[in-house]
Amino acid sequence: MPNDNPRLNDKTVRIGLMSRIDFGSDGFRQGLLELAAETFKAEDVAFVVLAGGLVSGRVVAEKTSALKKRLKEIQRQIKAKDKELQYEDDAKKAKAIETAISKLARERSKVEDAIDALTPERMAKALADCLPRFTDARGKQVKLYVIPSPAYDKAVGEDTARRLADLEDRDELRLLKSGGDRLPLWEDTPRMRNLEVLTLDKQTWLRGDYHSTPVQRRIKDKRRQTSSSEQVDLQVVGGVGVSILKPEGNWPIGFVAVPALHRLEETGVAESQVGVHVLEVECERRNATLRSHSFKDLISRERSFIGTPSGLSPARLKCIDVLKKHGRCSTGRIAERTGLSKDTVHKTLKDLLATRDHKRYKTWPGLVYDALADRWDFELSWVQRFLRYRLPEGERKVDTFVAICCMHAGSLDTDYAHFLEAVPKVMLEQGATMLVSAGDHVEGTSHDLLMKGEIVAGADNTEQEELAADMISTVLFEVFKARFDAALKASSPNGHEDVAALVRSTLPKFRYVPGNHCGWISRSGVRPLATMVSRIWTNLTRWLDAHLASKKLGIPGSLDLVKDHIETVGDGRFLLPSGMPMGMTHPHMGGSETISSSAQKALNLYRDCPVVIIGNFHTGVLVEEWEAKLGQRACIQVGTMKHGSPFEHSKLKTVDQGFAAAKIVSVNGRIICTVTTFYSNDKVQPGSRRVDRSKPLADFRKSIGLNR
Repeated sequence: MPNDNPRLNDKTVRIGLMSRIDFGSDGFRQGLLELAAETFKAEDVAFVVLAGGLVSGRVVAEKTSALKKRLKEIQRQIKAKDKELQYEDDAKKAKAIETAISKLARERSKVEDAIDALTPERMAKALADCLPRFTDARGKQVKLYVIPSPAYDKAVGEDTARRLADLEDRDELRLLKSGGDRLPLWEDTPRMRNLEVLTLDKQTWLRGDYHSTPVQRRIKDKRRQTSSSEQVDLQVVGGVGVSILKPEGNWPIGFVAVPALHRLEETGVAESQVGVHVLEVECERRNATLRSHSFKDLISRERSFIGTPSGLSPARLKCIDVLKKHGRCSTGRIAERTGLSKDTVHKTLKDLLATRDHKRYKTWPGLVYDALADRWDFELSWVQRFLRYRLPEGERKVDTFVAICCMHAGSLDTDYAHFLEAVPKVMLEQGATMLVSAGDHVEGTSHDLLMKGEIVAGADNTEQEELAADMISTVLFEVFKARFDAALKASSPNGHEDVAALVRSTLPKFRYVPGNHCGWISRSGVRPLATMVSRIWTNLTRWLDAHLASKKLGIPGSLDLVKDHIETVGDGRFLLPSGMPMGMTHPHMGGSETISSSAQKALNLYRDCPVVIIGNFHTGVLVEEWEAKLGQRACIQVGTMKHGSPFEHSKLKTVDQGFAAAKIVSVNGRIICTVTTFYSNDKVQPGSRRVDRSKPLADFRKSIGLNR
């Protein structure tokens, strides 16, 4: 463990996370490394971690084996030609044999150079040129911690990393233990915080349909083998090529799974993510904030970043455009798409073959032609080293919201104080313009819950919906009041229209779907949450009018304005302020031991929505996916405001208590970054009961501040 403490400050540290650059493979892209360095600088990271995959050990081993096999064959051919030359008396034939030997010797020299380029010494020197110097926002160089992966780097990768760390001009690089190591974030505080970074050490079980499968197995394996008494507060798993954030609670230690940083040529797990993460850890809060930057959109259209030499004929421009749009193509396919003859295509592209040193060219790689397959393409080595990516142009829109689920108003186990204090505080801190709720606003009375003593005394279904309404409207009004007063102070509204516009812009929107607990009363022919919504309208209208009156202001039609801010839709599809569709649902099903399975199913259900919110499982997780039509997508599964329940205790289940906050950054309707964090009441132990069941409902309401 390194002695230097990489903290950013006394309270918060930002950590740059990347994985699987896979040097030596066809998917390696130096342009992605440069983009990662720019991202980490903009995010002001304190240090950077490369969690596995410095070198693609398997690819390097396969290439080396194939080259050695080819070298052996060349040597055999040269030996045979030498023997043939000894017995050849015809001068003309002897000259042809000597020419063939010279050609084989040149090929042998190239193969030997290629083998030498794959040795740890040469790869370390090449990586020293490729790896950028990572800096913080002030331009100060930060440390790079490299943790090799036995499964991906293998022995050759670890040896390369060791030689790279020994180079004099890379003194910022630290080589940590292969397979996993720990970094102390705070050592001089009452709560020492350690970050544990794990890389994959096996490949036998890497395949799976769910993103979290290899992550969970790696963490469980580590938990079984560890003998250290040091506390681990947060775990990072690299090498899996997926993007997951799991808060602490249901899972003993919160963890993050890191995307890959190379072009995915083949997948050993459910790999789909290309990008980097920035992990923001606070000293006094157990759950971290994940800032996920996706580069998959850039990789999917990387050929569009290749420049075109000036002065080319229209025919050549047409052919190059086909290669940019469709990738590696045959002569016939290019002819079909351009309307040119095959002979014309061949003659047109032949003069563009890469026959020069392309380090001189900044935007043009030249072409390569595979005669056996009759395929044209851009020169790969240039793309790997010199292609640079540009972030999408256009307006950057940010949707910020707080997501809640499973309030279970009326339950003895709900943390009412945490909801009423933390939710408006976080909404104001994060600038959230929307509160979304994925169901189970009430506890309900089915399954004899009232008789079992699991509900606040006197809280029937109507009282529970009224309690839920008062909790939600209190949060919305507290946020409105703070924002309206600040906006009013900074402006001078003239007339009802200006005041109404000010109210409209400062009152948060509320979007919700009912849950299975909410729907129990529908068996009696009662519409779920009708009482709750009506009371929210009444509360907000009355409180809003009173607050405006205290400022000697007023607006007509305040009820209609409030109603416009409260919405539910039967299929759970809403529009975020940016215009991006969001799906929200409360599945009527049990949870799963596989952390990401429910979120992945929800993304499949709402396949037209880049953002999806789900609840009911009382566990929280962020799962991200990418697909060609929508680009990057995110599903946030929200936990519960409970600290457990007798039912869950009987099932040996621990819950994720709290709520989530998210910022979705998009350009042209496609997500480029998500910022997600889960908030829980860290002062309360899991399973703690929060409400005295002997306290009457009226007294209970007063105790939590709902006697407005």
